[in-house]
Amino acid sequence: RIIPARDPQTALTVSAVYRAIELRSKTIGQMPVQYRRKDELKGNFVVDMRGIGKRINYLLQYEPNPIMTASSLWEQVTINRLQLGNGFVYIERDAFGDPLHLWLAICGGYNIVTGRYNLTYLSEYGIVNLVDVPKEDVLHFPNTYRYQNGFWGIPTLQYVADTLSL
Repeated sequence: RIIPARDPQTALTVSAVYRAIELRSKTIGQMPVQYRRKDELKGNFVVDMRGIGKRINYLLQYEPNPIMTASSLWEQVTINRLQLGNGFVYIERDAFGDPLHLWLAICGGYNIVTGRYNLTYLSEYGIVNLVDVPKEDVLHFPNTYRYQNGFWGIPTLQYVADTLSL
């Protein structure tokens, strides 16, 4: 029996889809993410474990925010990429402009005219809606399958349906 699965919730009722998404997201969630910068000669990337680099690596690898571990953050970003087409992480900054927390955005949009994002994320105090977020404060992870502009990701199920004319 063929089950039409044109939305993320319906797709997860198919055990093979659920298992594939779970396997991929848990695998990626366990991989360490590391901040690197270019060396003095601007040729090679080197690990930066001093000053701000140390803080960024801590956020990427251990505790991005008070309510998530790094592995759960990257798992959810992967799930959003596959099911929604794009994963977003909002970089909350302190008074000096240094990264304070990384928050998983549960939905997001991009205004091509202004070059800014609109995001919604769940914080330790509830749901936060942000408007006109500069692109420097957003990590945008589009899916492998993208629209022709190459910027915006396509949900995997939509790509499959469109490609196979389902």
